[in-house]
Amino acid sequence: MKKSKFLLAILAIVFTFTLTACLKEEHTHTWTKWEMTLAPTEDTVGTKQRKCTSCDEVETAEVEVLTDENVWTLVEETEATCTVLGKRKYSNEDFGSVEVSLPLVEHTYEEYTLTLEPTETTSGLAKAKCTVCKEEAEIEVLALTDSSVWQLVDQLNPDYTQAGFNKYESKFGSVTVEFNRLVAPYENKTYTSFNVDASSDDVPYKNGK
Repeated sequence: MKKSKFLLAILAIVFTFTLTACLKEEHTHTWTKWEMTLAPTEDTVGTKQRKCTSCDEVETAEVEVLTDENVWTLVEETEATCTVLGKRKYSNEDFGSVEVSLPLVEHTYEEYTLTLEPTETTSGLAKAKCTVCKEEAEIEVLALTDSSVWQLVDQLNPDYTQAGFNKYESKFGSVTVEFNRLVAPYENKTYTSFNVDASSDDVPYKNGK
């Protein structure tokens, strides 16, 4: 009997503590400052976390992309060249700074020298020099009839009295295609003369025959 009363007393105490806990106010988190756990890029969001100092609960949220001007400020920018990587540096008062590397850009070729002139049916070659790093490279030059590269600026059609030409121009310079003078059907032919005896009966059409 005494043992039963003792158990009942213990149950009553446990119940009281449980009821008291339920009646208490709900726990209010005390958060630390947000810490960035994954830096964002110009195209993708990052992540940030904060922790409750009382219960150690962790909360995770997104960090906006670097191009979001409401969150990040572009403080430094260096354009890339064909030899040196560029960069952009963004800053935020809570997360500090994040740098983005910019890839190398293509060479800028402007100084061309034709090493093999193209024709109206075949491509040619040109040696080009980059205006930034001075690197030289040999590139293909499309045929003269490709209007995306060449422009026909002058033309003279050949005939039986003179030669002709087509003149093309582009950033690669100018190329002239020459045509020979046309040859008449009777030119460069040798004719042999001979004597005819008009008294001969073998002469065709003699006396109207």
